[in-house]
Amino acid sequence: MKRAGMGILFLLLFFPSKEQDKQLVLLATHRVGRVEVFDPVTLAPIGSIHVLPLANGIGSNPDGRILYIPEGIGPDFKGCCALYALNLETRRMTRLVEPSGGVTVSPDGNHVLTQRGNAGIEVYDGRTFEREAPVPRSVAPGVYDLYYSPDGHLLFGATNWPQPSLDIFDFASRQLVRKVSGFR
Repeated sequence: MKRAGMGILFLLLFFPSKEQDKQLVLLATHRVGRVEVFDPVTLAPIGSIHVLPLANGIGSNPDGRILYIPEGIGPDFKGCCALYALNLETRRMTRLVEPSGGVTVSPDGNHVLTQRGNAGIEVYDGRTFEREAPVPRSVAPGVYDLYYSPDGHLLFGATNWPQPSLDIFDFASRQLVRKVSGFR
């Protein structure tokens, strides 16, 4: 899959220092190491946040205080494709795992998911960034695009490998509920 110059755009509640100054913003990652911030109505640029080079997309916890930036190259430029959490209040960046693919955040912000190939689904606490029990490879053998149900109980994984399927997991039990395959 060819990667675009700008990552995925999404809306976010931006938290500056004052409570009354909160505003909804649109974010876009730029692979040269910036997250661009835009006004969602006028698309006028508001500013940018410098992040690591090769950031590929962006995720956020529900209140917008923590950004998750997948696939950036680390400050030492020795590693590839790590997942970082950027706390906008403290302005601290924490590396969660390396290597890593994309990121999916639970609707309540309590869980952050990523994958390192077909090694299962890794789960991190969305507040402490500590590793939690994964969805093991024996349950989740694919390389997935992951999506939560709105209530956060189900996790949907779309994959083309090892075969095209939609796998539905009960997130709390980390078990496969249903596999829909046979796509052409």
